[in-house]
Amino acid sequence: MAKKLTPEGVAVLPTSPGTGPMHTVFHALGVPIAGFGLGNANSRDHAGDENVSIADYYSHVELVEELIASYE
Repeated sequence: MAKKLTPEGVAVLPTSPGTGPMHTVFHALGVPIAGFGLGNANSRDHAGDENVSIADYYSHVELVEELIASYE
């Protein structure tokens, strides 16, 4: 799904998505978890000049829409 919307490629990084340790949710519920964010290498995540381009924002919205639709 993400590859279709991201012509420049997709990076898969083993991190703890969001603000919390997802392994706790995984162990409590026993279900697989995937997290994804928006941005690119120039977004400067969590830096003083963190930013998201408008194009990245709309691509992320489209990805979330497709993800939700895949469960309907």
